[in-house]
Amino acid sequence: MQPTGRKNPAPAQLAACIAAFKLKRAAESNVYAVSTSAPQTKRIAELDSERDPMLKQVKDIIRTMAGMDIFPEKKAAAELLLESMKPYPYLDPAAEYEAETNAINQWAEAIQQSLELTAAVATLGLTDTLASLVSKTAEMKALMVERSNQQSEQTKAALQSARQETDAAWTDLQLVQNALAITDQDEDRFRALILHLNEQIDHYRDLADARRKQNRKVTVKSLVVGNHQYQPSSGWTWAQLAAKYPKLLALDPAPSAPGKEPAPLPLRIVSAEKKAKEAGGLAVALKGVIVKPTDVVDVEKEYQLVPYTE
Repeated sequence: MQPTGRKNPAPAQLAACIAAFKLKRAAESNVYAVSTSAPQTKRIAELDSERDPMLKQVKDIIRTMAGMDIFPEKKAAAELLLESMKPYPYLDPAAEYEAETNAINQWAEAIQQSLELTAAVATLGLTDTLASLVSKTAEMKALMVERSNQQSEQTKAALQSARQETDAAWTDLQLVQNALAITDQDEDRFRALILHLNEQIDHYRDLADARRKQNRKVTVKSLVVGNHQYQPSSGWTWAQLAAKYPKLLALDPAPSAPGKEPAPLPLRIVSAEKKAKEAGGLAVALKGVIVKPTDVVDVEKEYQLVPYTE
């Protein structure tokens, strides 16, 4: 029997509240996808397609001249430039464009800071080509930063609005649900609604966990150089993280400890700090196992810096 003076809400009203909440929740989930369609994206893609052939040309010329024994001066210049490219594995047209952008900028900066490398570029006649490559890369970098800042502002405003609408739809649904719970004692009538609401709870729990993980930092501990925290983007490898923090991390092809023979493989992510080098080199490891540059950074784990021998 229903309590006196209370009216059982119509099933259509409950269905309408559920449908409205689903729509608002979907809109909130799609905010990030909508914000990615920025006006800078097209120009970034154009610049990337323009610079990739230039980078390939530069690398092809350097490799070709490094094998030209009949031109000893150019051969020496090319070998010097080849060596200077080794710390930048993403100096590759096939690399992801953000990683490629960082690699080009770092390589170009290294050249600018070295009279010897600058002279080698001139010897191979690559000064103008490299300048154009750097110019396009700089424009790309500026557009990427602009797009990121713009999307951040857009996403924040859109999320605030979408969340308010979702909360309002949720409140309406709760009111109708509570009214139905009071006026109808048939538990079977609630079963579908309960299942749906549990799905929403799981959805928002997963969303919150993903956002917390995205904002977390990875910790690397060391008794030699102390503890450091790094902010990786989702899916970043250790090589990409090293490219972002070149003053603290580096891609090292061989042990730097005295008396050890260079071992080109496997490459390691090492501490670039002076104290780490004085200690004979320290590599990033997880539970004593040295990570590979291609390993994805796991923000749920705590890493250490260990000697190469471990």
